[in-house]
Amino acid sequence: MKVWDPTDEGPQPRGKQVRKPEGIWYTPVTGIWQTVWLETVPGTYLSAVRQTPDVDAQTLTVQSTVVNPWQETR
Repeated sequence: MKVWDPTDEGPQPRGKQVRKPEGIWYTPVTGIWQTVWLETVPGTYLSAVRQTPDVDAQTLTVQSTVVNPWQETR
């Protein structure tokens, strides 16, 4: 397993770290700044959840995407 840190190449947010700094004195470093881990999921799981509040109506609409919703779980 490996993790890739593209620094400032690509559309991801990058903060102040760049490969060729101009006018700033931050030294680029490699590595991941936070712990990374993997977890297994059951055969049926939520892959996305969207919550849309309506303050005036005092409601919250929840939309979810369920993977394998009819799979038997044990």
